[in-house]
Amino acid sequence: TPLLHYIIPVQADDLKSFAEIWIDPNAESTDARGNLVHDCIHMLMVFDIDGIGRFEAELAAAGKDVMVNLFCPAPYLPAFSAITAPVREQISATGYRLLNLSVDKLEKHRSLMDVFKTLPHKRTGIDVKV
Repeated sequence: TPLLHYIIPVQADDLKSFAEIWIDPNAESTDARGNLVHDCIHMLMVFDIDGIGRFEAELAAAGKDVMVNLFCPAPYLPAFSAITAPVREQISATGYRLLNLSVDKLEKHRSLMDVFKTLPHKRTGIDVKV
């Protein structure tokens, strides 16, 4: 897979989990005016927490423009929706522009192909026989 891939153990109090992170450092995105941006970092972070569920955070950054989508189990939707305003304030205080911040229920696990739309094109190669 032409993506950077990391697995990170996470422990907070008695909760033990792991995070899996995929990064496309050469992604394409659109800026605030809808122009195609070639120097974009696109990231997917997945947290599986025993007894709680699966969380997916998708982030894209192009220059100072940032887009964040968080998908969480339905019971946690109100709590995470409530923190969008403070997150917007924190990001704007750093000099970045938050183009989109959405929180939604995770209805199904998304595949890498669902998240990284250009991945099938990057996986192709040349079949050469000598």
